Amino acid sequence: MRKFFPVFFLAFFPLLIVSAESNAGFISGFWYSRLPFFAGETVRIYTAVQNQSGENISGTIRFFNNGEEIGESNFSAPEGGLIQKWIDWQATEGNHKFQVKLFDVKNQKGENLTPSDSVSKIDEKFADLDTDGDRLGDRDDDDDDDDGRSDVLEKKEGTNPLVFDTLAK
Repeated sequence: MRKFFPVFFLAFFPLLIVSAESNAGFISGFWYSRLPFFAGETVRIYTAVQNQSGENISGTIRFFNNGEEIGESNFSAPEGGLIQKWIDWQATEGNHKFQVKLFDVKNQKGENLTPSDSVSKIDEKFADLDTDGDRLGDRDDDDDDDDGRSDVLEKKEGTNPLVFDTLAK
């Protein structure tokens, strides 16, 4: 008799159905060590695996940004267990589209489990610069260099709004 087990990714991920003789899976979605994050920061990206299959499962979780692999984490989830996996990623300025994918999922007998939909939905984030380190991104900060003079005024006066070179009087 064939059974199916649902595979969930934390909050953002679709239900995945995997042909197996067990009921195990991923909690839907993934999350970040901090939001917002800025260019140059190290960000930890997390996901979790929950296994209620009646047997142990293992495999590889690969993390992607804009279609490029940025890291992977092998997992082994004992029956009834909930495990957390993550990678550390160095943020770069710009738009980012994150995904998580499952690879090489097996049960404790070494039998391959084939997810019918093992790719998460895309989670889009933007990493801005934070020139003055005030945790307010430059695109939202009226004074990027924190010298007390607005970026608009500095541009009008011909000074660089990203360089702390002129103090407000």
